[in-house]
Parts: sequence; structure tokens; C-alpha cells
Amino acid sequence: MMKYLIEKVSQISLEWVKAYAEAGCDAFIISEAEFSSDLISPKMYQRVLFDIHQRYFKEISEMGIFPMLCFFGNINPLIKYINKIGIKALMVEENRKGFSMDILKIREILNEEITLFGNIDPYEALVKGRSEDVEKAVKKQLLAAQRGRFIVCNGSPLIEGTPPENVKTMIGVARRYGKNPQY
Repeated sequence: MMKYLIEKVSQISLEWVKAYAEAGCDAFIISEAEFSSDLISPKMYQRVLFDIHQRYFKEISEMGIFPMLCFFGNINPLIKYINKIGIKALMVEENRKGFSMDILKIREILNEEITLFGNIDPYEALVKGRSEDVEKAVKKQLLAAQRGRFIVCNGSPLIEGTPPENVKTMIGVARRYGKNPQY
């Protein structure tokens, strides 16, 4: 029954994607929060959602839209499936909930042609951190760029009260060192 409902919701969502495509949008992001491996087993993901994701992202691509997945929760055990669902970009949250979302390890396992967005911690690094802390976090994540397509980014939305200087530092360090992460 769950699979049936997910398929129906996916079909409705594709109507939205079609409207976005007709309006001239280039990319479409879906957020997946209910099917991370900290909530269901990889075997359950494979049985319930894998083929739905494959069809869904294939149809999005066929519309000329760049399919992106924003995955909340522990993606590590699911990367072998994520590599096969047809997405062009992946966003993951920062380390939390008792599991590690090591961007370097994810980039190492993720297919090279899938663009990976960084997951700099928006609270620890960007709200509480000093400029030096932000620079260190960006430089560490830039090492992932050596292993495939990568975009420096925070793992969750910016938090109210984030010092603008830290956001400027994040962007500035990414621009300064992004083309040559050997600093």
C-alpha cells in the first residue's frame, strides 16, 4: 500500500515538474526525509522506493530538467542505490543525529558525474564559528572537489542570526581556493 501511495504522489509531482519545465526552469530538487537508512533499512529502500526513484528521475531528465535530490538522514548505506537512480546532483545534511555525513567519504563513493553539494554545519561553523573556523571547514570540504563534481554549500538552511561575515568568508574561501584545493 505504501509503495502504491508513493507512486501516486510521484505521478502528481511530475505534473509540477512539467509545469516548471514549461516555465523555463532548469532544475528540480526533491527532498527525501522519510526514507533515510536511519528510518528504514537499505533493503526496504530497495524494495519500496528504488524503482520509483529511477522512473521519477528518468522522467524529469526526459523533460529537460536537471534532477537533484536533497537527502535528509543517513545516506551512507544507500549510496550504492543513489548512484543508480539517475540524479545529477545530491545534497546531504551536516553531521547530526548520531551518524557521520563525511563529505569526503560520500564523494569517494558517489558516482563521479553526480555533483555533490557540501554540508558545512550552519550552526557550529557559520553561527558559532569564527572566520578562521569557516575557512577551515571550507578548505576541508574542497578536498572533495578533487574526487568529482562538488559545490561548497551549507548542509541545512542558514540560521537566523548567522553573521554575514561568516557567509562572506565561506563564499570567498570557496572562490579563492575552489579551483586549486591544494592551498
